[in-house]
Amino acid sequence: MEEGWGGALVRGKRQAMWWFRDLKPSCVVLYLGSNDLANGAGADATSQALYQLACSLLSTEVKVVAVLSILPRRAGLFGSSVERFERDRLAYNTCLNSMCNGDVLFYKQKGYSQVQDWSKKLDKEVVEWSMDGIHVTTEEGWRLYRRSLKNALLMGAKRLRELQK
Repeated sequence: MEEGWGGALVRGKRQAMWWFRDLKPSCVVLYLGSNDLANGAGADATSQALYQLACSLLSTEVKVVAVLSILPRRAGLFGSSVERFERDRLAYNTCLNSMCNGDVLFYKQKGYSQVQDWSKKLDKEVVEWSMDGIHVTTEEGWRLYRRSLKNALLMGAKRLRELQK
């Protein structure tokens, strides 16, 4: 099951995440944090808030939480420049990766355009996965995103098997 909230912020999801309780999932995959960074929230605070959210999910029937790395953006930045967002995105991914271990897993999404300086690139160079520079909107982008979700779930399933031994 896939659920998304446009404009979602990590700190606002703590209470809202409980909608799935009746489903009793063993593994949950989270992709949150990019809107926080786009609104100027710091990488440390945002990654810590997401990690705390993931840990709180482990206090339920959830056994494993996989968090996805944040993808680059070139638009939709409210309190942050493209350069600041990119710097914060890289710091967030590094910080979250270092926190994750055991039952909270970090999955680095791969295959998306990784542009060092968005201001010097033409739009056509990033439309392979996003028409608006924020959301996955192209066929290739959806293929990559589904692959990321599948791989994160497989990583979670592997961890579940380890827990059952």
